[in-house]
Amino acid sequence: MNRLLKRPLLTLEKPSCVRFTAISKRNRIQVQLLKDFPGVGVRGEVVNVRPSLMINTLHHNNGACYILPGQGPRIPVVEKKHEARQKEPLSSQSETRTTKADSKPTMTPDLLAKLTGLSFKESTSPSKAENSGSANELELATAIQDMPKVIFMRYATDDNGTLKNEIRKDRLCEHLFKLTGFTIPTEFITIQYMSPNGPIDLDYMDFVGDYTLTFKLSSTFEPIVKNAKIISSNIDLALQKDLIRP
Repeated sequence: MNRLLKRPLLTLEKPSCVRFTAISKRNRIQVQLLKDFPGVGVRGEVVNVRPSLMINTLHHNNGACYILPGQGPRIPVVEKKHEARQKEPLSSQSETRTTKADSKPTMTPDLLAKLTGLSFKESTSPSKAENSGSANELELATAIQDMPKVIFMRYATDDNGTLKNEIRKDRLCEHLFKLTGFTIPTEFITIQYMSPNGPIDLDYMDFVGDYTLTFKLSSTFEPIVKNAKIISSNIDLALQKDLIRP
């Protein structure tokens, strides 16, 4: 027993670790690529890389070799081609800018409809006042078209799903102003409640569920249709699906 106690305890040596500092990461070594590596170089090129890139990637499968002092490259050296970029004279630059400006396509109704996703109807030549009005309507129509396909609104209701404060068109326009930045006239909006028996035309929204909002700006534009969903803030969402508007 005493002999066992007198035996020296075995000490385990801690494995040595290599610590990479910010200075060591900046050090580069010179290697020659024996294969093509996109983003690094081509076969035969001599490049300066980080030691970690050489150890972990390039050196695998004889992809690159170290260039040691007193030892030349293993294969013929390939120099990287640097294309010299010639500066264009100022006159040619100005001509190029003029050409690009002149090459802009003219805005036609078909191109405008393709860019905005809006439909346009043919009309007679309007006056200047009508032109300014149509331009404002175009901005408004584009803003309405850019609204989400489904507009979610959350309000307090009673236990049956009826809103405590009904949402009339003027109140709806205040909500839409936050989405578009435009004040939409109330006469442009048509509200329909999507009941199980079919759509019901309304002047306001007073119950949870799905509604259809139709925006009719003028005869120049096709009607824009968006969906609205009223959600109760005090009834569980799973229970709202079974509520029926009285």
